[in-house]
Amino acid sequence: MFNISMNNQNKYYKTSSLSLASAIQATSTSKLEFIDFSNPSRAEFVFDRTKDASFDAIIASFWTKNLPIDA
Repeated sequence: MFNISMNNQNKYYKTSSLSLASAIQATSTSKLEFIDFSNPSRAEFVFDRTKDASFDAIIASFWTKNLPIDA
C-alpha cells in the first residue's frame, strides 16, 4: 500500500474518476504513478502533479470540457 505523507500531499493528485484519469493520462506528461486499492469500495488513480507544469490546467479543462479529447 502506498501512503502519501504530509510532506508529499501537494506533489500527488488522487482521483477516483476513470474518465479524468484517462484524460490526464492522454494529455499530460505526468503519467499514472499507481492505483490505490486501499479503499475496498473504489480505486484511486494517483498522479505526480510536479511532472507537468500545466497539470492543474488540464484538470480544469477537463471539467469545463475544453480538452482536445473527449474522455
